[in-house]
Amino acid sequence: MLRRILNMIRNISNWQAYLKYKYGGRKAKDFLFKCRNGFEIRVPERLLHTFKECFFGEDYLKGFSAGFRKSDVNVVIDVGANVGYFSLFILSKFPDAQVYAYEPLPKNFNLLKTYKESLSLSNLNIQNSAVNHSAKDIVLHYDASDSYSTGASIFENETGEATQPCEMNNRPDLPSQPRGIIPPAARSFPVSRNEADGLLEAESNNSSISIPLPPGGRGPRNSWPRVIQ
Repeated sequence: MLRRILNMIRNISNWQAYLKYKYGGRKAKDFLFKCRNGFEIRVPERLLHTFKECFFGEDYLKGFSAGFRKSDVNVVIDVGANVGYFSLFILSKFPDAQVYAYEPLPKNFNLLKTYKESLSLSNLNIQNSAVNHSAKDIVLHYDASDSYSTGASIFENETGEATQPCEMNNRPDLPSQPRGIIPPAARSFPVSRNEADGLLEAESNNSSISIPLPPGGRGPRNSWPRVIQ
């Protein structure tokens, strides 16, 4: 809890206003976070938890070395970017990085696009597609009653089910000489095998990208996120 509070103060300049919003009774439908780096991000109430995972908990950096914040990372890949809070968090820390964000669901992607345009982020490269080792398109299942889905799956949901045909990208368009790559964020759950295979396919098509094996010899699918040194 203390770490989250310190991260909130370190990352958000109007954190007192947020606490007033949180504990002040009736809430507005969204809150405008003002980040220390100058970003202003309007977050729907539905997505506050997702935003705070990135900017308060910094959950998606877990698993990286202590020296990561000082490392020279200039390329980031966010697979299943949702509305883009991980990408925005990374750009708040590494403003010169090129971020490649892939999100298949249109509602999520539209908000991601809104953030890109409102913040004039030319180095946030977005694509409305999934990533897979195969070019075959898929159908995602999600809760139709949810304004923004954070739980789409190739498996059928039990309630409120809707389906979304998704374009598949099996050859992510990456720069030729990246010095640091963060494949698909540091999710609290494992990246899917298909997503891993999609990025490994990109590795095989680009000799300047290498995904090293971690200590102990485990394969990349069991060791993501990875930072390319």
